[in-house]
Amino acid sequence: MRRRLAPGGLLLALLLAAPSGALARRHGVHVGHDRGGRPGPTAAQLTPLLDGLARAEPLVCTLAADTVVAGLSFGPRANLPGVDAQARTLERALGGPVTAPDAVALLAGRLGDPSACVRRVAGELLGRTDSPEAFARLRTALASSNAGERQAAALGLGERGDPSVRESLERALRDPDPEVAATAAWALGAIEDARAVPALREASGHADARVRRAAVAALGDLSDPRAVPLLVDRLKDGDPGVRRSAADSLGLLEDREATPALLGRLGDSEADVRLAAVEALARLEDARAFDGLVRALADADPRVRAEAAEAIGELEDARALEPLVRALRDADAQVRRAAARSLGHLESQRAAGPLAGVLGDVDAEVRRQAAESLGHLELSQAPAGLSTALRDADRQVRAAAAQTLGDIRDPETAAALSAALKDEAREVRRAVTRALARLGTPAARQALRTAMADSDPEVRREAVRALGR
Repeated sequence: MRRRLAPGGLLLALLLAAPSGALARRHGVHVGHDRGGRPGPTAAQLTPLLDGLARAEPLVCTLAADTVVAGLSFGPRANLPGVDAQARTLERALGGPVTAPDAVALLAGRLGDPSACVRRVAGELLGRTDSPEAFARLRTALASSNAGERQAAALGLGERGDPSVRESLERALRDPDPEVAATAAWALGAIEDARAVPALREASGHADARVRRAAVAALGDLSDPRAVPLLVDRLKDGDPGVRRSAADSLGLLEDREATPALLGRLGDSEADVRLAAVEALARLEDARAFDGLVRALADADPRVRAEAAEAIGELEDARALEPLVRALRDADAQVRRAAARSLGHLESQRAAGPLAGVLGDVDAEVRRQAAESLGHLELSQAPAGLSTALRDADRQVRAAAAQTLGDIRDPETAAALSAALKDEAREVRRAVTRALARLGTPAARQALRTAMADSDPEVRREAVRALGR
């Protein structure tokens, strides 16, 4: 029996289906708030949304709220059966700032809502508008007797990013509710006013770890080198979340004075802290970190090993070849991918054999990365495995192999490339056509004449362009 969605359920389902943040941008879906031209939502449009969020289970509410605050866009889903005009209208309205007086009043009234994620949505939407009334409402709510309302107000003020509220947020760092104080610390980092450094330094010693974590993270956002000694000290905090935030912030500050302290955290008992330390060292690109990062390739956590392999590649140190080749044999695919990618960064022809050896890896992404990295080595002769990779089961691997063969320009690969013009995937045929164009041999030109009859217009254009040179 099909379950019926409760009122607001369809909209929530669509909210959850709509990608948000980095994932959405990766897939080319619009996110974010358009401050120009487009009218924002009215109270009548926001009411069913907020009511639906309030009725949802906390996890569902939080996930849907993530989509709302990132900027909702159904994209092609707008044409699905059941997506009514109201939902499409709300989608367009959420792309604009909240300026309608009734909408501002509604959101201000929900800053103290019993639901934490409704408060969050109200605060963030009020913070993402230039409306003077919304700003005034947030400042007033920061002094509310309701802790949840104060927290939502601090969130909205951080979103607004107006330095004029710095002193008010600094006072909120001393709020008796740790969640309010932590949100105020985040907001001070968001407004990026370096005058907040002393207050955040004090908050980094707060009794509650949540406040310390937020204050330490905010110090990284302010990009002020005065924070480095304090952050180094916080790497020894008793709370792993604080240590992780300290490492993250030191990475953002990119001050190599922190290198020895970060190396010391590679032996931390918490994997998340070790991972943050490796990520920070990668940003510092300090040659002194090389030996420590090589040791991190043997870490028990595959995330740490993979990040260490990436970081070693960023150093572009010739000594990295052997440890990265060993990492190609790691049991975890993400480590092997990172090692293959970093070997390409080294641009050493000595990496050709090991990279060709993993063109048969069980993981398609390892094979694709190996094929791509071989193209960075300035080889004059293609490893035999590259021609074989033109018949790989994964089309992205086949396309990468074709592109690399074009970079190498080995005349002996013309026959394999010509055969690959029959590939079922057009992106592979396009890559093959470009590779044949770069090859430029009589056999390659003959294959390009065949490509002029391809069903894909882009393949035909590439072939004509190459033959016309």
